[in-house]
Amino acid sequence: MIRGGGPGALSTLSPFNGKILRPLVFFTREEISIVVKELGYKVFEDETNQSDQYTRNRIRHTILPLLKNEGLNSYKLYWNFHENAFLTGQSQRKQRIRIHSELFESLSLFDKKHLLDSHLKILRLHPISRSILEEIQRCQEMNSVIDIQTGELRYWKSPGSDLYLFPNYSEYLQPPKWNGGRIEWIQKSRELQPGESLGSFLEYPKIKVGAMYKDISEILRSEGVPTPIRKNIPLIIQNHSVRKILLSFWDDRKKDYPKI
Repeated sequence: MIRGGGPGALSTLSPFNGKILRPLVFFTREEISIVVKELGYKVFEDETNQSDQYTRNRIRHTILPLLKNEGLNSYKLYWNFHENAFLTGQSQRKQRIRIHSELFESLSLFDKKHLLDSHLKILRLHPISRSILEEIQRCQEMNSVIDIQTGELRYWKSPGSDLYLFPNYSEYLQPPKWNGGRIEWIQKSRELQPGESLGSFLEYPKIKVGAMYKDISEILRSEGVPTPIRKNIPLIIQNHSVRKILLSFWDDRKKDYPKI
């Protein structure tokens, strides 16, 4: 503005420009400080930040405090200029969020709210309510399963597992589709071979591995698949029995089962 710039001058440093991703812009300064403190990272401040020799610092030290006193919300202002810069359209919305168990369980109730609200912003959902937050805390203290459905999303966590947030629009909450001889789920697909069909463990609860039959629900549990998602994991059926569990559709890092 000082240099006479137009709207473009206020929309610099996009969160994603097609090549470069800036993930920290999704969080406020206070939220970043909480995570840095909890993880024990050292912070090194640029020695020039306190010098009024530079224009940016004179603005930061003199003008910004006046604007904040008048109600300026810099985080909201930034997103007013970058609202559609990263997550645009139904197909590009984030399908799930996974929060590491060790980090989440170490936080205070206050810090949990900040962390969850930060992730809910990414999903473009409302901040977590006090009652839901207290229910999550109660389940954690009792070492019981967190499985909470709200009007916008589903929270799920078993003792010792990571916490998952599934917005209600998430394709993970929907069964896979059989489209023209292909299995399609969460933007992944696989062509079925002659004699193969699509199934779920609700119809086929066991899989034969060697000479033994194994419970598919137990396999999915051991692989860390959340309970609400297990019924949607695609199974390849051949000769009225399960030939393959497509775990890779849930997590790219996992191999389909059996791995042979």
